[in-house]
Amino acid sequence: MDQTLALVDLNLRDGPTGIEIGETLARKYQIKVLFMTANPRMLGEGIAGTVGVLTKPYDKKIVEAAVAYVLRNSAAPPTALKLFNQS
Repeated sequence: MDQTLALVDLNLRDGPTGIEIGETLARKYQIKVLFMTANPRMLGEGIAGTVGVLTKPYDKKIVEAAVAYVLRNSAAPPTALKLFNQS
């Protein structure tokens, strides 16, 4: 089964905010959402239905490890990835 992952920044120049886009993608389309931002505190304890957040700056290896964790359900998330409570 194919899986889809959206990497969403919070601070968009116009239109809906990244939080709104991420929440819509997760709830309406069941797309896995990983936020990427320099302002992780804006997400509080997380957005319902989304996976987590990577804090900028990050490098290619961190992003690759986070994507692999989310899409392949690796044993452990990379330490740079803050997971949201999915209860």
